[in-house]
Amino acid sequence: MKKIISNKKQFERLINKNGFQVFLFTTPLYKPYQFAIHSWIVTVNKGKINRWEVWQNKNSNKTSWGYFHKNLNSPSIGIKKYRKKAYPKNKSKIIGYLEGGKNSLAETIVKFVEKNAKDYPLRKKYSYFPGPNSNTFPQWIIDKFPKLGWKLPWNAFGKNYPKKIKVKK
Repeated sequence: MKKIISNKKQFERLINKNGFQVFLFTTPLYKPYQFAIHSWIVTVNKGKINRWEVWQNKNSNKTSWGYFHKNLNSPSIGIKKYRKKAYPKNKSKIIGYLEGGKNSLAETIVKFVEKNAKDYPLRKKYSYFPGPNSNTFPQWIIDKFPKLGWKLPWNAFGKNYPKKIKVKK
């Protein structure tokens, strides 16, 4: 599924309140770096939506662990087009989607993220390039669950940050 999301209502129509869903979103960075992307994961646990992402500012809300954040931004909103202006925002795009019920891969991933988020191994480090950054976390999920078959685009700088990241089970 590759779907451009231009508003909150478009995203809300995709939500299944009875199952589990995992979305992989991307959006261009602000100008003049719009050739690169920012990516994040959105999980849905029976209608409860959470956005999980790495951001350049530490501890920006009450559910932040270093540079790693839960619900720092609205689930589907892109980041600003210009660094010093709140609006307009870049549109976001769903480039990965998974849905399932009880005992599905979608449920496994949602539960994994909910359980391990605060212990994400690179939560205390941030670097625009080569990483870790916003693209390192989604790549960590992709590497942990290869059955997803997802792939971040070439311009997801930070996705190739050293992959030897230990995960608690």
